[in-house]
Amino acid sequence: MNETLTALREQRREKFFDDCQNQVISQIIGPFGLSPAMFEDKEGGNVTTAFNFKQGCVATEADQKKYDSYKDDEKQYDRGKYTVSASRWEEKKASTSNIDGYTGKDTSGSLTDLDHIISIKEVSGNPDAHLAMGQEGMREMVNSDPNLTKTDAGLNRSKNSYNLKEWERKKRTGSDQTNAEFYDVDTELSQKTYQRATDFIDNTVQDSLHEKYKKELMETGKEQAIQMGMRQALGVLLTELVNGLFNE
Repeated sequence: MNETLTALREQRREKFFDDCQNQVISQIIGPFGLSPAMFEDKEGGNVTTAFNFKQGCVATEADQKKYDSYKDDEKQYDRGKYTVSASRWEEKKASTSNIDGYTGKDTSGSLTDLDHIISIKEVSGNPDAHLAMGQEGMREMVNSDPNLTKTDAGLNRSKNSYNLKEWERKKRTGSDQTNAEFYDVDTELSQKTYQRATDFIDNTVQDSLHEKYKKELMETGKEQAIQMGMRQALGVLLTELVNGLFNE
């Protein structure tokens, strides 16, 4: 009996929440003369929205290849797809500051590595990056200077493909010490380093996604198709904003 009442309350709560969300969207788009139905994610269309891409619904053969690559990365992570040549990597290492981006120490004369602040594995698992940039663009982005820092070789190998902040909090095997404590990480500095890389990755992906939408809308040709594409693009921006706020 109690379980039934709890389930009923949960259903009512979810319906109330959905009604509120729909009402907010209606109020926002009303002044634009748009319909809420326009903001429902549809299969197909002139552009592949970020939402549809995650469901495997794409508008073009090129986007289908990107989706296949994304699913391949989900099944089996292949770091080699996103690495640069050894010679280019050494050039990047030589031109990067000797100040460790995590500890703040001068690494001159010590054994160091060049580390991806946001790991290749994290980027390869980002569906928006796959849709916006494809493999080539993602490789260029993840190996760009804002996402690289010199650091102690032992620290780099310990961090591996972990998210930096998760790795810092992780305790050493058989010890109460965290990785951040063991490697003497300056957490304030590492946060700045992490935020710099995160902002770079996020902004690059979003800018590339918007450029992709604009290009595809311009190529639709017919006025009706252009209007539909523009509405989809507007729907993406407003819907993702509102739904994101509700999710938070």
